[in-house]
Amino acid sequence: MELELVRDNWTDRTTMGRLYLPSLFILYTLEPETVPPGQHPPMGSAIQPGRFKVSKYLSPKFGYHVPLLNDVPHFTAVEMHKGTIRAHTRACILVGTKRIVDGLIGTVPAFARLMAELDPIWARNEEVWINVQCEPKRAV
Repeated sequence: MELELVRDNWTDRTTMGRLYLPSLFILYTLEPETVPPGQHPPMGSAIQPGRFKVSKYLSPKFGYHVPLLNDVPHFTAVEMHKGTIRAHTRACILVGTKRIVDGLIGTVPAFARLMAELDPIWARNEEVWINVQCEPKRAV
């Protein structure tokens, strides 16, 4: 399965996007602000665009299984998990059912939906990948 994360909204604090299963919108996302490659602010940043394998991972921080992006350059332990605001992530991808300014709502049901979509795929030992991309930034 191929997930697609399309980033489409940037502020000085967050990078927001839409997460798709093949051709089907499922959730909104929130990440830290986007910075140029090689820069690593102390509070973290969004990962660079690319295609990454996604594994089921028992998060030591949360104590439950989460999707983990593998082999992300310059980052370790990039998870997809629940969280509503920038302070809940350093480089991970938060998921929600609705966007607000610099935040998400409905992160618990969004995470449950994500895992419900991915668990059967992992149970069949099939691979999951995510393609992280950005729409062009538009002047406001």
